[in-house]
Amino acid sequence: MIESAALIFPSLGPLYQALMPWAAALLRVWGSTASLPRRAGVAVLADLRAAQKRRRLRIPDEGAALDLVQGTVIASIRSVIEGSATAKRGPEIAALLLRGFGMPAREADALAHAAYPPPVG
Repeated sequence: MIESAALIFPSLGPLYQALMPWAAALLRVWGSTASLPRRAGVAVLADLRAAQKRRRLRIPDEGAALDLVQGTVIASIRSVIEGSATAKRGPEIAALLLRGFGMPAREADALAHAAYPPPVG
């Protein structure tokens, strides 16, 4: 989760309005095919496993953890698109997920609100 956090919870900043149509399209595609969630899940699970191996998170059930991450993120994206939340929702969701996986609250909040490294590639 630590590595894919930048992909899952991007800081939209000035691109916020330009990305809204793309976010809506993502939601439509996400719900219409199993391949996108499955492919995205590979990276999320790899990050969850790495964090668990380093004893940063506790993941008792990988399937449930993946459902929690993907379902929460998709619901958060929908809230932003519908206007009931702003792009600032991402770090709050990230912090709650990290806490839910056993990271201490202070550490989870600091990590979720930290600046993301620039994208690779």
